[in-house]
Amino acid sequence: SVGGRAVHEIVRLEGLARQVARTSGSVQSFLRNTAEAVYSAAQSGTAYACDATAPAGCPREPGSVEVRHAASQLMQRGSLAPVLVRHLLWAALATGLPVQLHGGDPADLDDFIERTDGLGTDLVLVPGPRGPQHVAAARRAAVHRHVYADAGPDPAVALRVAPAGKLLFSTGARALPELYVVAARGFAAALGRVAEE
Repeated sequence: SVGGRAVHEIVRLEGLARQVARTSGSVQSFLRNTAEAVYSAAQSGTAYACDATAPAGCPREPGSVEVRHAASQLMQRGSLAPVLVRHLLWAALATGLPVQLHGGDPADLDDFIERTDGLGTDLVLVPGPRGPQHVAAARRAAVHRHVYADAGPDPAVALRVAPAGKLLFSTGARALPELYVVAARGFAAALGRVAEE
């Protein structure tokens, strides 16, 4: 890494699908290569991540006909359908690595959360920036043993509904490296206020 430290990669499933599509010559090779890529990522990565709207739209594992059609669309037109992300998501769940679900309303994930209970894979809900969604994520973390949640910008609110061991910190930063530092310091200050109270 640039900083001379060990890197712990979180593999974004949408990016993985697009990367494999560029190097696969057919739908069959794409499906084979994505399976290998998900397995390979599990050997070096620490987690997977994807947009929460993929499982929210349909919480079940997609069928092979749906997946083949979506793979064909990706390779021909470059359009990544949610069904293909769900296909990779279920493959990622089988590796046992945690899966981060970004954005969206946690209430839309209730069916998916129920279906994944008992698989041995942890889900981490990282909702959008609005406060109510962080509370909703924390509630689901409190109820389901395999669910964890981003504490959000105000950890005091999340700690009212979920135990500290089920809440994690996410900077939510994008682009500028300075944003990671600012977000981390802001969270540390907010957590300090909670401890003082």
